[in-house]
Amino acid sequence: MASRKPLLVWDGDCGFCRVWIARWQRMTGDHVEYATYQAVAAQFPSIPLQRFRRSVQLIEPGDRLSQGAEAVFRALAYA
Repeated sequence: MASRKPLLVWDGDCGFCRVWIARWQRMTGDHVEYATYQAVAAQFPSIPLQRFRRSVQLIEPGDRLSQGAEAVFRALAYA
């Protein structure tokens, strides 16, 4: 992982996600990076595309990976 910040990857086609991501970005400021899986999935070939499609993924420094609610709570802990 090139960044030293956690990266929350989400579905850019999901309107529900878009609303919540905007809120979480305001809460975490520059402590967490955000990207759509459509833009970054190819950078993480070890993560199956289906996993990105199913739920948000948090990729933390050291390559710790969490998904869904756990990913959200871990990301918000950086606020």
